[in-house]
Amino acid sequence: MGDKLSISEAARFLKISRPTFNIRRLKYKFKEIIEGSKICIKKSELLNIYANEHYNNQNVNLILTENDSIEKILIDHNTFDLRLINLIDGYGIITLMTTAVSILESGKSLYVVLLDLPSIRILKSAGFFSELKRRFNNRVFYNENLSTIQDTEKPFLALHYLAYKGQERKILEDLVPLLIKQNFSEDVIGYLGWITGELADNSLTHAQGPCYILIGQFDGPNNYLELAIGDTGKGIQKSLKENLKYKSLTDQEAFLKAFQSKVSCWPDENERGKGLCDLLIVAMGNGALLRVDSKKLGLMFNFTNGQKEVIKKNPSSNFGGSRFSLLLINGNFVNITRGEVDKFIERERERLCKL
Repeated sequence: MGDKLSISEAARFLKISRPTFNIRRLKYKFKEIIEGSKICIKKSELLNIYANEHYNNQNVNLILTENDSIEKILIDHNTFDLRLINLIDGYGIITLMTTAVSILESGKSLYVVLLDLPSIRILKSAGFFSELKRRFNNRVFYNENLSTIQDTEKPFLALHYLAYKGQERKILEDLVPLLIKQNFSEDVIGYLGWITGELADNSLTHAQGPCYILIGQFDGPNNYLELAIGDTGKGIQKSLKENLKYKSLTDQEAFLKAFQSKVSCWPDENERGKGLCDLLIVAMGNGALLRVDSKKLGLMFNFTNGQKEVIKKNPSSNFGGSRFSLLLINGNFVNITRGEVDKFIERERERLCKL
């Protein structure tokens, strides 16, 4: 289906029969477009009808620890029904953003069905809709006016589009006073800046394109931050296997191998390959939870409660390039070496490859 739907395609989009659709044509007086021998309807004209007639309570919980897929809320290849989202965090927002951008960057329009619900208020407050409007204004369509949707409490840092190296520094400088005010430790603030710079550089260098970043605070037994970052690039495993040294690895092996030190798509003489290893140093030393998706692969690094394990996960979207979400617990750090990370990855790589 494109932007203009034939009568048969329009009926399928609305999930109704042709005779029922003909009744809707008379009732709503759709503007009909003649293309050759076909009568077409703009998909944007059908959004309100879809919104009024199709809504159920089968919620998708886009949260960090689940296998929920963005594809569950796709009505067709370029239409989201966001009303199906019950709960969303920074990782879910980044995943939804990179999926939407992937669709739009392919030249398609994007159609979005929404309602004034808590999860959609979070998306609005995080800057999801304003960013779509800023970059793709003429190709994004909604079933209702966004101004009718209320705002909710914003994350510390709403969605920011990073297009060049070092751009994140000014953003983080503005964030530091807020973190200090909320009593986050110097360690958390320092590591947050370090890792944000590493992940942004990873996206801009290896994914060869811009990325999105979002930082949120969530209340719980411990005060913690979520750093989420994502891009629409080539993915970790494909990037690494451009180095002939790792070309023979499977995608799953390359995905894990990339987190070891001195492992990079660059030749050895460039002495690269520290960024993802350092990300694990912080996550392991903090007892944190790290979720990573890359193309059609997903991993969860679980360092909570003394655990040290990698869990295979289904990616939350088959669109986009790589996505990271790190939960940093306030004021809790143990020094970890790159050697410890390398041994951990090698052990887990052998274990996972046997599964």
